Amino acid sequence: MIKINVMKVNKYISYILILMLVVGLKFDFVLSFLWIMLHELAHYFSAKCMGIKDMKITVMPLGTSLYMEELDNITLKQDIIISMAGPMLNLLFGIILFIINNYYSSYLLQKSIMINIVLFIFNIMPAFPLDGARLLRDILGTRIIYKRANKITVKCSFVIGFILCGCFIFLLFLRKVNITLLFASLLILLNTYKEKERIVYIIMADIVKKRTRFIKYKYIENKSISIHYKKDLISALSILDKNKFNIFTVLDDDMKVLAVIYESDIIEELRIRGNRSLEEFIKSSDEK
Repeated sequence: MIKINVMKVNKYISYILILMLVVGLKFDFVLSFLWIMLHELAHYFSAKCMGIKDMKITVMPLGTSLYMEELDNITLKQDIIISMAGPMLNLLFGIILFIINNYYSSYLLQKSIMINIVLFIFNIMPAFPLDGARLLRDILGTRIIYKRANKITVKCSFVIGFILCGCFIFLLFLRKVNITLLFASLLILLNTYKEKERIVYIIMADIVKKRTRFIKYKYIENKSISIHYKKDLISALSILDKNKFNIFTVLDDDMKVLAVIYESDIIEELRIRGNRSLEEFIKSSDEK
């Protein structure tokens, strides 16, 4: 049975709620929060269809977040579907409510339309920790190596974060204070910086998780990569495809095959002796 194990409340939520009540945004805040919750539930039900278990919803100052323990063990296509579920729900409801509002206009409908459209646009932006960042990285990951896909996504995320921050400063010159815009830009920049710093750990963790996926699905695709013998083990590790079992063909300057190395060999060598060139690794292997 699939269940939500726990609903965790962020410690800052009470302060944000008090602030909203003081400035008189009770109704708008509650309505926005409900639509954000539905957005996360769309992710939840799509993940449920993918067989994801042990989910946890965290209630935060700017909304809610759904954590899925097995999210990193799914395929790129499954991740794209789960990531799209939330924004697509907002777009769908925005269109439906817009049609209804043409016949039965009300403040509640108009506000809900605006909230859903804003949530759709905001969440498809390729910026961390939004859905758009996972979507962009996953789509790029189907064409290029994971590290490069993540690097491009991180750059896009930084650009968006700084643009939003610039918009906040520009509005200040016009004597308009948009706290939401400030929070959003800082949230994006902070999460993007964290994502950039942990890319090496993500690659290592993904390699370990391949075994879990292989045991679950009973197969895994291979990827063959030709690499120069002067490259080191870390360089080889950085171009691994996280969704495939990687096989390296080591070539010399004349493109003659010197050796065939598996990703598991590289990981084991790094663990035992540390980083060194592929040439040194091949020589030491021949001496055994």
